[in-house]
Amino acid sequence: MVSLITRAIGLFDRAGIAGRFMLKKIVIAALTIAVIGGMTFAALTIMRPEISPAYGFQIEPSPWKFAGFLPLKEVPEPSGIVYHPGRDSFFVVDDGGLGRPSALYEFVLVPDVHPEYGEVTATKIVAKLELGRDLEGVTLNTVNGLLYVADEWYDKVYEVHPDGPRHRRSFELLPDFEGRKVFTPGGDGIEGIAFRPVKDKPLGGVFYLANQNDPTCVIVCELPETGGETGGPMAKIKITDVIESEQINLGEVMWHAESGTLWLSHAWMNLLQIVNPDTKETLRWESLPGAAQEGITLDADGRLWIAQDTGGVAVYER
Repeated sequence: MVSLITRAIGLFDRAGIAGRFMLKKIVIAALTIAVIGGMTFAALTIMRPEISPAYGFQIEPSPWKFAGFLPLKEVPEPSGIVYHPGRDSFFVVDDGGLGRPSALYEFVLVPDVHPEYGEVTATKIVAKLELGRDLEGVTLNTVNGLLYVADEWYDKVYEVHPDGPRHRRSFELLPDFEGRKVFTPGGDGIEGIAFRPVKDKPLGGVFYLANQNDPTCVIVCELPETGGETGGPMAKIKITDVIESEQINLGEVMWHAESGTLWLSHAWMNLLQIVNPDTKETLRWESLPGAAQEGITLDADGRLWIAQDTGGVAVYER
């Protein structure tokens, strides 16, 4: 602030009457912006959970270092992402908008030449499937190789073959579990989906659905082996358990096989919650890099990819 005022005084000294008049307006605007910016930063700092004790838990600094950002022009609001190791590609969902149907996209990384930066990595959309009403999450079933896509608007999960991609089956999530409703249908509902391989379970494992609000929780469920084909009766999802979570706008869930944990993204406060799904215990909280982190996934090299609802995907390395 002192430096800004000093420079402004110097400009006044060197300016004529007309110049001083214009500079006065510029300086007043600049000082106003600086003051408002400072107040905003202070307010956000107070709200930051690693500084504020309001949440009652300790937040560890993020171990992830920024490695790059890639735009996805065809996907204005990516809301979920998963890496497919067998295809060395990514699948991302767009939640749709006015005049833009929600859809599932497949993209690959390709070399490109930038006029200023030279050789760079770019994204290329290689496939698209318009689906549902409000797609918010996508995961890969590593047992059968199929994709499973979460639709918040309809409280549904779609089974999709990656070739095409093409829709295979649909499943409906009912809110009842052990005599109570575990979420509010049609509300701030399913925001993410993850698959965990488990022996002797239908489709080779269990699914985790991140429910944003009403209440914030992770729904543990199983999808049936048959039913739900196009034109037939809707298949039902069996809820087997519920993992309660903090009320901080849960936006994504990812199964981390190496550690046997669930990674939960809380986009509103840029937080990553790491949970033991068997004990339901939160192991730690970390600052989550990026902004509007609607989707998270790891690639074959262990890099963290974040689909940002504000546009594009960012990549981070340890």
